[in-house]
Amino acid sequence: MAEINSASISPLISSDALNEATRAALMLFIGRGRRFSVAQVAKASGVDGWRIDAAKLPLDNENFRALPDNMRLSIAAVIGPDFTNEWLPLAAQGAFTLPDDEPEPGDFAADNTDDNAKVVRAAVDGRFDANERKDLSVVGSAMVARGAQLVALGKRRAA
Repeated sequence: MAEINSASISPLISSDALNEATRAALMLFIGRGRRFSVAQVAKASGVDGWRIDAAKLPLDNENFRALPDNMRLSIAAVIGPDFTNEWLPLAAQGAFTLPDDEPEPGDFAADNTDDNAKVVRAAVDGRFDANERKDLSVVGSAMVARGAQLVALGKRRAA
């Protein structure tokens, strides 16, 4: 189904693409034999179970109902970034969990210093060897998550 707005252009991401990615994520995490039951997610997120079930149906099913953004995000708040990372990459982005408490500045700085030291040690010979690359992947992920946490903490303060 093509989307048309007043300027006769289409958004970069279609509703169908988002709904299908959300449907796949719901199927992956919610239901019999999955990490969560519909009842558990409904109770924790405040999204009616029938809405979750309707969003899990194929898009061409007459009973399919797309989840509004507030419901999709409420479910994401319950399931976490694994769920969000099933549909957010449509926008070339990813998700991570923010800590409940703000990190201690000294601990935060020490973790960054340790990670920077690991990168420096790996780069000292001018190349990243195969055995260093797997460690750098973990270090890089931690550094990106901490950087995103700093951005989010700044936004949280501004709000």
